[in-house]
Amino acid sequence: MRGKINTNDSFIQKLQSDVEKYKTNPERRKELMDYQMKLDDMRYVGEKQEKKKNELTLLRK
Repeated sequence: MRGKINTNDSFIQKLQSDVEKYKTNPERRKELMDYQMKLDDMRYVGEKQEKKKNELTLLRK
């Protein structure tokens, strides 16, 4: 273990193979990029809402 992957395990080999297929498939890469962009957008909106909430809390004091 210690940061090293046990490539002797058949499950790990299958998993690594699936990950490589996923990473090299253009359609899957686009889906992953779109998903990441949505997550980033949601994080940005959440941060804006939190900032606004904090400002309102400070104004109420």
